Amino acid sequence: MQTPILLSRVALCLSAVLAVAACREAPMPELPAPPVSQATPVAVEPAPGTPPPKGAYPELAGLCNIEQIDDLTGTALDGPVRVQADSTVSGWRASATNDGSNAEAWLRVSQADGTVAFQTLLAATEDRPDVAAFLNRPDFLRSGFRGVAVTGLPAGVFTLEILLESGDSWVRCSNSRAIEVE
Repeated sequence: MQTPILLSRVALCLSAVLAVAACREAPMPELPAPPVSQATPVAVEPAPGTPPPKGAYPELAGLCNIEQIDDLTGTALDGPVRVQADSTVSGWRASATNDGSNAEAWLRVSQADGTVAFQTLLAATEDRPDVAAFLNRPDFLRSGFRGVAVTGLPAGVFTLEILLESGDSWVRCSNSRAIEVE
């Protein structure tokens, strides 16, 4: 009884060997090349809340103002302001781009060599009707920020600046401030 099973297994193996041999001898059919996409590559935009990259940015006036560092205001901000490692900053920043869309802004604290020591997203949380009226930009009504914490700075001299989103690039407000951490 085992002979018929053995013969059927041999026949099965032999047919498999013949099938493989036939495949090797048969020419592979020519397949058309896949179409090449002519689509333009899409630039990957950083996610909202991603700080602007380190670098030099064009300066623009009239888009922001750091009006207070801790309890100091006015002309006291014209020279380096002596502060502690943890301070607060208040003022206003443009809340809309020229096309009226929301503008993202960052408060950045840098050392003299450009090294970023601290940065934080700068949300416009306060109504500033004075700014909106002075600039004749009703969309700048919600442009104020108050008591933004700047923390953990080592002793040294730093520059506080505001970077604003402007279309697909960034600009730096022209009125940065100098601080000296004791």
